[in-house]
Amino acid sequence: MKSGRARWFRRDSKDGKRGSALVFSLMMVGIVTVTGVAMMQVHIARGRRQGQATDNKRALYIAEAGIAEAYLAVAQGRTGNIGSQDLPAQFANGVYWVEAEEGDDGQVALLSHGLCRTGRFSLSVVVERTFDPIASLGMFGGQEVVVGEGAVIDGFDSRRGDPSPLGDLLDGLVGGLLGDTGNAVVNSNGEVIVESALLNPAIVHGDAHPGPGQSVTVEPGGSVTGSTLPRKSVVALPDLEEPALTSKGDVSLARGSMTFPTGEIRYDRVVLRDGQALTLTGPSTVVLDHLTLEPGAELVINSEEGVVTLYVGDSIDVGEGAQIRSLQADPVGFVMLIGADEPVDVDGDGTLDDPYSFSPTGQLDGFVFSPYNDFVAPADLHLRGGVVAQRLVLEPGSRLSYDHALRATDITFSGLPRLVAWRIIALPDLPIVNLREDPLAQLKRDGITPTKSGDAAAEGYVKMEYYDSNGDLQSYSGLASLVNWVDIKAVVRVMWDDDSFIGDEGQPWVSPSRVKNALLGS
Repeated sequence: MKSGRARWFRRDSKDGKRGSALVFSLMMVGIVTVTGVAMMQVHIARGRRQGQATDNKRALYIAEAGIAEAYLAVAQGRTGNIGSQDLPAQFANGVYWVEAEEGDDGQVALLSHGLCRTGRFSLSVVVERTFDPIASLGMFGGQEVVVGEGAVIDGFDSRRGDPSPLGDLLDGLVGGLLGDTGNAVVNSNGEVIVESALLNPAIVHGDAHPGPGQSVTVEPGGSVTGSTLPRKSVVALPDLEEPALTSKGDVSLARGSMTFPTGEIRYDRVVLRDGQALTLTGPSTVVLDHLTLEPGAELVINSEEGVVTLYVGDSIDVGEGAQIRSLQADPVGFVMLIGADEPVDVDGDGTLDDPYSFSPTGQLDGFVFSPYNDFVAPADLHLRGGVVAQRLVLEPGSRLSYDHALRATDITFSGLPRLVAWRIIALPDLPIVNLREDPLAQLKRDGITPTKSGDAAAEGYVKMEYYDSNGDLQSYSGLASLVNWVDIKAVVRVMWDDDSFIGDEGQPWVSPSRVKNALLGS
């Protein structure tokens, strides 16, 4: 009996040990399970953070894509508004919209909001519309430049004083070796032709740059002392905008001379006959619809107190023997803008007349901008300053001297915008932003199809004038996305709108120098 009880107690002790091991095993399984769950939660949280960071980075890239699209729109002359919060633009696997705010001094603030899955990002960029000095083109002929036999193009800098003819020649020869600024500057979208005769060669003391893919042709005996490399891009000349001034009627000179006051003034018609003289005194802006200088007449420029800007809108007729003379012989002090481009009845006889005839003699100091006409320099003309025209031709014996001081003037045309500032801004308080879900899925649920990025600019319709591959002036009006760039050589001007009624709502013409490059995205 005793021995049996002893065996019974020993059996109970073994079972107790087995129960303790089971409890310990369950505790270890619980610990491992809790640790696994905790590690899984940490892994999930880390994955969410990584996914959120990835989505935010993608949203940043999409917001930057919106900035790029808005920058392109501003370069084209549009407002810079791209899409909207109700109808955003789609880019890759996200959406964006850009709000443009006009500021002072030509600055535009672009606010871009990018959304990608759960990511959100907002950027603000301030750009400034810039302008390139058009006078830096020097002696420019859009279609071509022809330097006739015995004609000379050279250069100088009036800030260094008034050079003698010998000094001009030395500037052209020596300046080219020293890299000086006393050389000629000749540019064109087409060819540059330098003619020559055995004893009467044409000379360009400086650089002559033809258009892209074009060349400089120098006949035997002629010379170009500087570079003849082609330009990298076509220059689209800006359109002239007529100053809005009230006309005082016609000018009739009862005596031999007359002086216009300083300030802004406009007349319909001014006719100067043989022996008569009209003095324009700076600072002034003079707008004339019709200007006629008969042989022997004289237009005198007095720029001692400021620049004289003369705008001739409908017709100009400067006969052989007429003179345009500067009292200070200062090329920077006189700017002549010629907008005459369509036949007009000048004398009132019911017959349309040629709107442009320009053959002054003597010395003309100033900058002449005539984008719609050929500038033909007569044999007895010495123009000191600069000229930009549709076509530039120097008759035998004429002379053009480019004044490098014109580079510092404000005679400009539109260039690409300049970056002023960049910063991260707060997200807008909007449902599409606050709901952290995929915006594409949200828009699809609401029945909204995002606009393609390239078609999301507020102004999608365009009216423009351009030169085709044959050099002919053409026009187009319609959707910007349907423009055929294959046949376009250079854009003259554009007008943008958000509907097909272009021009009926007072939209302005825009003539940026690089409209074509901007639209092409280069």
